[in-house]
Order: sequence, then structure tokens, then C-alpha cells
Amino acid sequence: MEKSEEEGASTGRYVVVKALEDGVVIMGLT
Repeated sequence: MEKSEEEGASTGRYVVVKALEDGVVIMGLT
């Protein structure tokens, strides 16, 4: 189960990227 940590890191990175994209969209709509 060594990949569990890699999946967690990739998931965390995805969440951060998604949040940044949402922020860009909000800034663009404002």
C-alpha cells in the first residue's frame, strides 16, 4: 500500500489546482 501516499498527494494537489481554477473563474466573473 505504498501508493496510498502518492494518491493522497495527487488528490491534495488536485484539490489545490481546482481551488485555484475556481478562484480564477470567480475573479474573471467579478
